[in-house]
Amino acid sequence: MHYKHTTSAQLILTAIAIALIGAGFIAPLGLDPDYALPTVLLVAIATALAGLVIGIHDDAGSVIIIGLILPMAMFPYSMLADSIIRHHAGYTFALVAAGAIPIGVLLANLRTRHVPHESRQTQSSHGSAHA
Repeated sequence: MHYKHTTSAQLILTAIAIALIGAGFIAPLGLDPDYALPTVLLVAIATALAGLVIGIHDDAGSVIIIGLILPMAMFPYSMLADSIIRHHAGYTFALVAAGAIPIGVLLANLRTRHVPHESRQTQSSHGSAHA
């Protein structure tokens, strides 16, 4: 099974979507960015940490790389999101649109789950025996 089909990857994609879409709705809803943005980031970080903890047993290499990249990406993202919310509120739709990308990837991964090779052989041999 590829890492992209694991629960860990699904949780991390969900965390990215939460961070982007959540920040994108702060200005249009008239929420105070001093409280709303840290709340959105807290939920996104908690979801990503859950994904990392769940995935460390299945694919340690991928999880370690993601665990190193996510914190480095979080700082520039939070500065950019804060700037867009405070100074360019008309462009928050770009954050929501960017948040649709991980959701699309998540849905595509759910749709294209592959059956392991051994399971396909077992299913085909059982099917031919009963026919």
